[in-house]
Amino acid sequence: MKKFFYGLFAILTIYLIFTIDFTKLFEALSKIPLEITILLILLQVVTHLLIGLQWKDILKSNGVDITLLKMLFINIKGSIIEGVTPGVKIGSEAYKALAIKEHAGNKTSESASYVVLQKLYSMTGFVFFSIISGLYVIASIDNINLVVTIAYILLGLAVLLLTLMAIFRPENVASLIIGKSKVAIKLRDFLELYSKSANNISKRKSKVAYQLVLSFLIWFLFPMKMYILLDCFSQPHIIAALAITFISYSAGNIPILPGGLGSFEATMTALISLLTSLSLVEGLAVTVIFRFITFWLVIALGGLIVSLVKIREFCIKTRWLKYER
Repeated sequence: MKKFFYGLFAILTIYLIFTIDFTKLFEALSKIPLEITILLILLQVVTHLLIGLQWKDILKSNGVDITLLKMLFINIKGSIIEGVTPGVKIGSEAYKALAIKEHAGNKTSESASYVVLQKLYSMTGFVFFSIISGLYVIASIDNINLVVTIAYILLGLAVLLLTLMAIFRPENVASLIIGKSKVAIKLRDFLELYSKSANNISKRKSKVAYQLVLSFLIWFLFPMKMYILLDCFSQPHIIAALAITFISYSAGNIPILPGGLGSFEATMTALISLLTSLSLVEGLAVTVIFRFITFWLVIALGGLIVSLVKIREFCIKTRWLKYER
């Protein structure tokens, strides 16, 4: 299956290279003003600040004291790792668990439970918007089978309900694990740790509301960036922007290339052409700017920040710089 996707995206890439008029591509890129690009960068900064606040609150609720700056640094390094590991952010989340363990001095499994909890809260917003996105695409297709529509709705709602159950009733999830094998025992032990972490938030309604609002706001900022870009081409449609963004991110989670490279860009370009009146070239221009701001720029600036911190630590260690606590 993986070879099939490799081949598919290789064909799409070659097709784009040989069919795209790069003169028209640069003309399309020129339609996006510099001030819009700056606005999108600022929105990306806000996105990362909100993610940092979400993490800080989860850790604080579980007795882990961490500054926002420290959490942002951990997330930045996680983004770099995400950029070099294929799909679903496994490498990124594993790094965060180890970094939190090192900071808090707790067990790896305990830190991993925080990572799972944050991921589940994040999924609530992602799944909700993905359901709306899928319904919009289905409605845009002529003569779609009613069974397909109903099946999609039921599947989306099932995933959303399971996610919410894992957040609010984690004990119910743990009770599903039966057996006395080593794997079953370890899984039950982990779910017990996770249940404690989840309940530390779910027992306070204000904390739950805070986490859910952050999740929805963070994810909504991504289609907002797409909406702003589409508006540069006189295509201001928020639902289309929503569908383009979330279906592209779903495709990007296919674990083929680092950061969903190729699958994300091909899907987004195709969806822009399908759901708006933009040409393939204009769709690619929007994709290039969107991907640059939300992915490549984050990795580039993150790499620079991490490098500067490492250089500073080296200078302090070798006594080239004085450091006072």
